[in-house]
Amino acid sequence: MGIFNEKIVYNKDLDSDGVCYVKSAGVVYPDPSYSITRENSDTVVAAYILKGTAYLECRDRVYTLHAGDCYIMPARVRNKIYSDKRDPHSMCWINVCGKLPDALIDIYFGDKLPIIASTKIDGLLSEIRELLKEKTSTRDRCALLLHEITLAVKEASDSEEARKGNNSGSIENQIESFIVNRLQEKFSVTALAEHFDMSVPKLIRLFHDKFGCTPYSYYLSVKVDIAKKMLAETNLTVEDIACRLNFLDRNHFAKTFQKKTGMTPSGYRKNLSHGGSADCP
Repeated sequence: MGIFNEKIVYNKDLDSDGVCYVKSAGVVYPDPSYSITRENSDTVVAAYILKGTAYLECRDRVYTLHAGDCYIMPARVRNKIYSDKRDPHSMCWINVCGKLPDALIDIYFGDKLPIIASTKIDGLLSEIRELLKEKTSTRDRCALLLHEITLAVKEASDSEEARKGNNSGSIENQIESFIVNRLQEKFSVTALAEHFDMSVPKLIRLFHDKFGCTPYSYYLSVKVDIAKKMLAETNLTVEDIACRLNFLDRNHFAKTFQKKTGMTPSGYRKNLSHGGSADCP
């Protein structure tokens, strides 16, 4: 039990290699006095409001969170989360640090702050909390769950922005967002055209006009861009990256990566370790 009405599970696994380490996970129960301020923490927070009302302060603004809302707070960002005294919130959360959570935020959200959406991630957070109770190393499973959480929040956030008309007014931007949020699914230009109620030839013309390539080529380019960040900023193996980005296997990933960049994934990572540019082809 913490200093608030809160149950916390700490990670007793010492296998922290700087890639993905879940420090702790917990559940906050309704407590009018609950207030946490982070000044320059190296920890990424993912949280889900179970009930009640909470307030999140970030960049001189206050955001109201209700049951069903969730947020991801990047490391090294000053923020404060606190309860509404008349309707104190209940919340499940995890604290995680390492190159992988930082890279996922950079890949899917860039400089966007705060990262808030309405989508159910409480089951994923609960699964991580249960994993921390195990005596064996849980890093790989926690890393996969963290990726699922990030994708869920990204998709929900983009959907909400589209409904509000924020930066998603054009059909091109809607299609681009649709592809980015489904990189782990099998690509089908026919399914993409049907979703946006247009013919395949019209969709192909739109991509040539907007991006200068076919829809499938654009889909592969986005996956390769994400792979470059993972190669540069994490210790994930080439096989792991190929799996997480839904390539058929390591060879399919390597051939696609080399065709798009002129280098193999291993060669790209080696070039970076020798001081090469992450943007070099």
